[in-house]
Amino acid sequence: VVSRLSPAPASPLNVPIGTHRTLAYARVPVADLKRIKDRFGGTVNDVVLAAVAGAVRGWLLDRGTEVEGLELRAAVPVAIASAGRGGPDEARPITMLYAPLSVGEADPLVRLSRVRHAMSTSLAAKRTVGADTWTASSSFGVPSVLAQASRVPLADRHFNLLVANVPGPQAAMYLQGRQLRHTLAVPFLSGDRALAIAATSYAGWVEFGLLGDQDKLPRITLLAAGIESTVAELLELAQPSSNGRRPPAAPRTL
Repeated sequence: VVSRLSPAPASPLNVPIGTHRTLAYARVPVADLKRIKDRFGGTVNDVVLAAVAGAVRGWLLDRGTEVEGLELRAAVPVAIASAGRGGPDEARPITMLYAPLSVGEADPLVRLSRVRHAMSTSLAAKRTVGADTWTASSSFGVPSVLAQASRVPLADRHFNLLVANVPGPQAAMYLQGRQLRHTLAVPFLSGDRALAIAATSYAGWVEFGLLGDQDKLPRITLLAAGIESTVAELLELAQPSSNGRRPPAAPRTL
């Protein structure tokens, strides 16, 4: 419940923004994200959020920012069951959940564990729908979902950045015999947030669009590279050669 959340901590991501934008891109295999979540538990979306936490941590450290003990908060749009009959053509309402990004934590498995616990607790209180149900609606479309998310009332004091993960078609799409090679979801900036991230899955890949304020968010490409490197780090830990290491038990309270 938003009213019970404390204000999000201040960070270099929360500054007055201008009108200029920079867009960066990252891409990781869906199979890698599934292998990580199968090994350590949770969902693909938990792994996406943990990858973002690792990327933000690396970006802050590159700036020389002190991160010890710092935990940022991401707003995460999810689809919920509507009050109607829930037919395949019915539009799905969007609500916001809030996930901790433990950028002050050096251990990637601890970051993942905290995200997993927080999201499972939040999802348990919501009538969310799965990706298959969401995408089955004829009104579904990645741009329309992001547009709908932009109209959800946001508790401005309670999060540092938006992280939207929107499922897309897993089969290759064609237009006049030409295959669609890539998709790139473009999120939106609001308030005093200099960074927003949107991910969408397509044909075996999750592709990230990172939108930043051009003047206030230098080296946004470092953030994009950080997403890919954090996924690679988690994937390495998920291998049998990692000596069976698993994330520590998550705390019962946030």
